[in-house]
Amino acid sequence: FHRVLRQLKLRLLCGDHDDLTDLCGERGFLGVVDWNHRLVVENYFTKADLSRVFLGHRHPAMKMRWVHCSAVSKVTVLRLAVKYQLHPLPVEDTIQLQQQSVPLVRSYGDNFFIILPMLRLTTPSRNALARFHGQDEGQPELARQTTNQEEALDPDSGAALEVEIEQGRLALFIAGAPKFDTLISIQTVWMVHHGEDAEHTTHPLPMYGARRFCRRRRQFRSSRALVREGSASVRSHAEGAEDPLSPRTPSAELDFEEQEPDPNAFDDDATEAFDGIAEEIQKDTSMVRSGNAAWLMWRIVDVLVDEMEPILSAFRARLMWFGAHIAKRRSKSENDVEKKLLWTRVELEWVQRKVRPMIRVVRHMIHEKVIEANVTQYLEDVEDHLETYLEEISRSIGVCDSLRDQVRSFRDREQQGVLYVLALVTTMTSPMQLLASMYGMNFIDKLNRPVVPGLGLMDEKRGYPLFWGLGVAIVSTIYISFRFVLKWM
Repeated sequence: FHRVLRQLKLRLLCGDHDDLTDLCGERGFLGVVDWNHRLVVENYFTKADLSRVFLGHRHPAMKMRWVHCSAVSKVTVLRLAVKYQLHPLPVEDTIQLQQQSVPLVRSYGDNFFIILPMLRLTTPSRNALARFHGQDEGQPELARQTTNQEEALDPDSGAALEVEIEQGRLALFIAGAPKFDTLISIQTVWMVHHGEDAEHTTHPLPMYGARRFCRRRRQFRSSRALVREGSASVRSHAEGAEDPLSPRTPSAELDFEEQEPDPNAFDDDATEAFDGIAEEIQKDTSMVRSGNAAWLMWRIVDVLVDEMEPILSAFRARLMWFGAHIAKRRSKSENDVEKKLLWTRVELEWVQRKVRPMIRVVRHMIHEKVIEANVTQYLEDVEDHLETYLEEISRSIGVCDSLRDQVRSFRDREQQGVLYVLALVTTMTSPMQLLASMYGMNFIDKLNRPVVPGLGLMDEKRGYPLFWGLGVAIVSTIYISFRFVLKWM
């Protein structure tokens, strides 16, 4: 009864009834990868053939299935929930995945539900970081623009590296013991994060991340067009073809037509990180290929952590530029250097807040007894990577504070130098002021001639040379004492 009811719900959600026209379309990406130790079958579906994945079934010989979705609608999430009998609570969290800000892991029966953040650099920041390191990011024109780090760190040659981050969310549904045979991953669209600084909040509305070229997906589409236009499967399973499960085909590989990537061609879903996992599954020696859903879960988490590594490298490059700028210009540094350093610190703390809860998720999976020990060892390695990442972020935050203190120290030292010079000038001119005040006293002798007590008669021939002689002698004595005796100058 439940199986019939589920099929009725799926046909209702995938049907072509006039009242359900809006339910049939899908603007996002949906891919399915089925595999066993001898065969890998990849399917990427379009809006016209979604019913194939929801109303069909995988081959009994396939031990694993990975369903990956990107920027899909609420209806597709409901279709997945009905087909795979997902718990309603994680389904509701997945529908509101963009608003889920805290990573979490939950167990529902024998199955697991995980929400993780996705962080990466935007394309301009990645290209700027590649130029800083003198590397090529796969774009031919970038190789002609590479510069060494000395030029990049020269304060007169340019500005500090701008670090712009894209963020998203990823939900994982993992089938538990005893089979561990299915994993569903659903990711949101990439959104550009803007900090609290005024110059980084010029966009009041959320900005979508840049679309990136995915060579593998583009090749799949080209190959599919050659096989059968409009087909749901990118595999060449045409009628009359040899049985792919035959022992004579130990590993089925896709034949791609080699082509140069079009720099103007992009994928709206931008799932190039997960395309790399799909390529790993194609390899016979891959651990993901020989493992189950727990191994795939580990690889996805590991890829998410690896995607965050360039963010830290970009912040390091930015701080290196500030360090070189401050060391060269000292107190003459730009007035907004402290402001930029403060913004960098705020961004680092934001990344730290996003990454720290991921450790709790990984630790929870490590302590799950149903996950085999080999997987937990690799998860422990991911945990160590995350802890090291957080330590490096804390160290970068400390560098921000030290650079800000260094700027303040240079400026305070300059102010102290100015005050020191003014104090010396005041001290050395005070004898002249004393003599001037003494000369201004109206003392006269018995003959009504002007005199100064202790200096005698002050007439025109004697008083003027005596004033300057005494003044220069006293000032010279003070200078010699400060310079050679006390060594204050």
